[in-house]
Amino acid sequence: MKIVNKILKGILDTVLFPLKPIIEPIIHLMESLIQLQELIVNFAMKIIPAFIQLFFYILDPGKLIKDVIYAFVTGFKLIIKATIDTLMGKTISMIKPHMKNDPETQKRTEECLSPSLLEILILILCPPLAIFIRKGLKGFCTIVITAVLTYFYYLPGVIYASLYVL
Repeated sequence: MKIVNKILKGILDTVLFPLKPIIEPIIHLMESLIQLQELIVNFAMKIIPAFIQLFFYILDPGKLIKDVIYAFVTGFKLIIKATIDTLMGKTISMIKPHMKNDPETQKRTEECLSPSLLEILILILCPPLAIFIRKGLKGFCTIVITAVLTYFYYLPGVIYASLYVL
């Protein structure tokens, strides 16, 4: 291929000098197409064996049945676990009214409130403001740290603020 390129370039330099601006881009285009073809061939040589292996894996009934059974068993376990968790959650919520006289429950002053859509939007737009809305002036140090983190890099500020807001 290199010898052909040298011969063509020699002909272009001597005989076809006036047509050189027209023919040279065509030669570059052909060279790039040849390189693209080599790239596709090399890529196909790596991908085709993987597809053949996958094809035989799918056609192997032992492995396929084993994978299907594993999927059903795992899905069934997850459904049972979710059902038990739901029942236990309801059980715990039924027990909570009886825990009102517990001194440990009375010590807690903070309530965990889920953030509203507006708070999340403010968190994304201005993380220090979201902390100020959530904590007020009691969170002054947290607001300053969030402002500094947001000033230098936005993402660390959002992550730090989301730890307090979410």
